[in-house]
Order: sequence, then C-alpha cells, then structure tokens
Amino acid sequence: MVAVEPSPSGLALVGRNAELETLGARWHMACAGRLQVARVVGAAGAGKTALIGAVADTVGADGALVVQVRGRPAAPPLATVARIARALLDAVGQGRVRRRAAGPRRA
Repeated sequence: MVAVEPSPSGLALVGRNAELETLGARWHMACAGRLQVARVVGAAGAGKTALIGAVADTVGADGALVVQVRGRPAAPPLATVARIARALLDAVGQGRVRRRAAGPRRA
C-alpha cells in the first residue's frame, strides 16, 4: 500500500482512499522512471480539488515540482497543455527546478 496523506489543512477526504492509493502508487512509479498520467474527473463539488491538493502536498514534500493549472471548458484544444508548459518554464526561470536523482526524498 502507498500512502498519500490528506492535505495539511486537516480536511478529511471522505471516500477517497482508493483514489489516494492509486495516485500515490502512480507517483512512486513515476519516481521509478515510468511515465504516468492521471485524469481526475467528477461532478462539481465532488472533491476533485481537495484530492489533487492532498496528492500535490505529498509529492511536493517528496521534492517534486508541483505546478497547478486549471482547464477551461471553452478553451481551444491544447490550451491547458500550453499553460502547463508556461508554468514549468516560469519555475525554471525562478530557479525552482534543479537536477537530482529521481525518487522520493528519504528521511
């Protein structure tokens, strides 16, 4: 089992254990060099933002660069991909990206 903890805000993610475990396992596979993609979908108010926030907190604590963008329903194709690329380039420009061995930080 791979643990991804709820966000530091202390908000409980009710009924999200399976999703947390799946996303945590994907994070560890990515650390091992295996490309991972996850899509989180659901109705408005279903807790998608809280779920992603918990995962972002965990991987950020492991040393990953976390960038967040939001898709827009009326946006042109690939607009969200372009926003992700801009966020990554901004992170590089701000010196928040550094080369290191892949994998979570060890305590």
